[in-house]
Amino acid sequence: MTENQLLQGKVAIVTGAGGGIGSTYSKGLAEAGAAVVLADVNLDAATAAAAAQGNGQARHSIPLRGAGGAESRFAVPRLGRQ
Repeated sequence: MTENQLLQGKVAIVTGAGGGIGSTYSKGLAEAGAAVVLADVNLDAATAAAAAQGNGQARHSIPLRGAGGAESRFAVPRLGRQ
């Protein structure tokens, strides 16, 4: 298995993904093959980060509104993971 396939078939939810460390981590996870959900309190920033990273991996941006599992409720039906 190559490094760019290490996370193939996995889903990663990255909080704070609209900038800085979160954006960098989400890019690395996608490069390793994961489908990535970018969550941030600033949806515009998360959407911009997802668009800027677009190298063919599945990326989705969602608003982060605190604890409660909204990210999981988004990811499971769209990405088929539990």
